[in-house]
Amino acid sequence: MSRSVAQRPDPPSRLLVAGLRGGSGKTTVALGLAAALRARGAAPAAFKKGPDYIDAAWLALASGGPCRNLDTFIMSEADVARSVLRCAESGRMALIEGNRGLYLRIAAVILNQVSGARHERTVRESIERYCSAPILGAIPRLRDAPFHDRHLGLIPPQEDPRAAEALDWAARLAEAHLDIGGLLRIARQTDDGRLLDAAQQPPGPTRPVFIAARAARPRIAVLRDAAFQFYYPENLEALRALGAEVVECSALEDARLPEADALYIGGGFPETQAQRLADNASFRESVRQAALANLPIYAECGGLMYLGRSLLLRQGEFPMAGVLPFRFRISHKPQGHGYAALRVERENPFYPVGLELRGHEFHYSSIANAEALETARLACRVERGHGIDGRRDAVCQGGVFALYTHVHALGTPQWGTGIVSAAERHRAAASGERRAENGGKQAAMDAEE
Repeated sequence: MSRSVAQRPDPPSRLLVAGLRGGSGKTTVALGLAAALRARGAAPAAFKKGPDYIDAAWLALASGGPCRNLDTFIMSEADVARSVLRCAESGRMALIEGNRGLYLRIAAVILNQVSGARHERTVRESIERYCSAPILGAIPRLRDAPFHDRHLGLIPPQEDPRAAEALDWAARLAEAHLDIGGLLRIARQTDDGRLLDAAQQPPGPTRPVFIAARAARPRIAVLRDAAFQFYYPENLEALRALGAEVVECSALEDARLPEADALYIGGGFPETQAQRLADNASFRESVRQAALANLPIYAECGGLMYLGRSLLLRQGEFPMAGVLPFRFRISHKPQGHGYAALRVERENPFYPVGLELRGHEFHYSSIANAEALETARLACRVERGHGIDGRRDAVCQGGVFALYTHVHALGTPQWGTGIVSAAERHRAAASGERRAENGGKQAAMDAEE
């Protein structure tokens, strides 16, 4: 019998890997499962609970596709549910790495840091006696694991030359110590209807209008390399869906910024690439000249730092693009960490006044020359979080909008429409200037004749 059009679709199978705290093995297990399933020809669709970029980057590499973040602070529950439901269209399992805490139904247990057969037997007997959850894996104590931490978490795969080897190691670990077949059976037993109910809730803010392809698409340059690597897949997808051409470039390798109608600089680790960024003087100068020409530039966190005058590190002071008058220093403790809520209070190239922006921040950097803030024009009031100075975020200067807060396009669709609209205005203004210049040249030639 054919399925009724009104009948609700089947949700995808899904598995969430959770733990009580950081360092409990969630990421290792999730990466191992993703890599092992991909090697079997059944790569899952990867997700990360929360706004984190680094674990998501590792999961994307392990699964061979984008990893999407699920977070009900920066996006609506309906957006979260619809993001997961898209897996059903391809028949892929949703593999979700959770965050700290076990606020959910436990379907199975994986033992970690098992010190030997006796230890495993004792723990198994206790769980089987007092709990109903099956044990579907036992990982021994590991020495020389290939994943290494840094101040914001794991070293990102973009900076790890042995990332592929690390994932091969994780896949072998999963095959040897996890009951992958049992985990897949549990993943198929998750249809309780709540995911479908959540997806049918009213959406959050107004969705962007998808624009058909046009002859003169606005070109948006995106810095994407080992220094600038924090980008939500949905943000870049939103720019393309709105009709823009996204052109990726590198502040480390390229000689200059490509021709573009706007520039988007995401977060990352300019501090770990400070010498290479400083050495590429021609690219820094091209960004500075573009800003002087009022190119719309949207910069987040590491992008904000790159637009500054310099980075102050233990090794010395490294020149950056020099668009903004700030010198940034790196502290031993986070200067901003957690969810952020901003209220747009001043006119700017990207957002309407009065709009609430929800996002997150995680930065060890701050402005060393605080006196430069006295004359800076900051567009947003901080209602939650820290921002630039504890009260404000988002420096506006010409076409530049640079802030510490990371914004997700699903929760703030005005992000995509704002950047594309700014790019279109810049393109139109540049075209008008070229026509006027060409008209002036033609008039001069006619006068000479």
